[in-house]
Amino acid sequence: MEIGIYGIFNQINGRVYIGQTVDFAVREKNHFTMLRGNRHPNNHLQRSFNKYGEANLRFVVICRCEISELVELEQAWLDYYPPAMKYNQADSAVNAMLGRTHTPETRAVISRKLKGKKHFGRVLPPESIEKMRRAKLGKKMSAAARRNMNIAFKGRKHSPAAIEKMRLAKLGKPRSAETRAKISAAKKGRAKTPEAKQRMREAAQRRWTDPEYRKRMIESRRARAAIGKN
Repeated sequence: MEIGIYGIFNQINGRVYIGQTVDFAVREKNHFTMLRGNRHPNNHLQRSFNKYGEANLRFVVICRCEISELVELEQAWLDYYPPAMKYNQADSAVNAMLGRTHTPETRAVISRKLKGKKHFGRVLPPESIEKMRRAKLGKKMSAAARRNMNIAFKGRKHSPAAIEKMRLAKLGKPRSAETRAKISAAKKGRAKTPEAKQRMREAAQRRWTDPEYRKRMIESRRARAAIGKN
């Protein structure tokens, strides 16, 4: 058995389904068996499979880890991708049944309760979302989790479509003063390579083509100029 975090990547639009497993081969087989049978519990992933075809969905081993690190690492990867880039219907990586199985009696009770109910694709109420957000506040990844994510990222590049979706997902979300201070401290004393400067110029040019971004920047400059005059 191989334990770790995997992703099912759509090679056309860059979206991804993140999951954890104690056996990559078995998990991949189960996912695609359900997708081929048009009965996958994740309706977003199922619709993508039906639209783009199996050839454009790729099962990728993101990282291998200890079983005790599964929930933490899955949560880290779920947090990394913005909602617009994920097929996952939940933002919380909680697997309370890991290593456990229901008794036949319990399974029968669950089955009876779920009959006739549309339980897939549901939207969480604001109260539940707020509880999940609070539960994650102040939690930091372990050194092992950060190391595994770093290894998994090496050599990987997002497609232009994925980069654009991530950019759009972040529009209108201002950084806190604490976040800005951390970014500033991390960049101090670091010299940018010519390649990095070129990429920054190109990114700025792409942003400037967005009318909403242009409008916000112009308004911000006018506000700063007005403050300077007073």
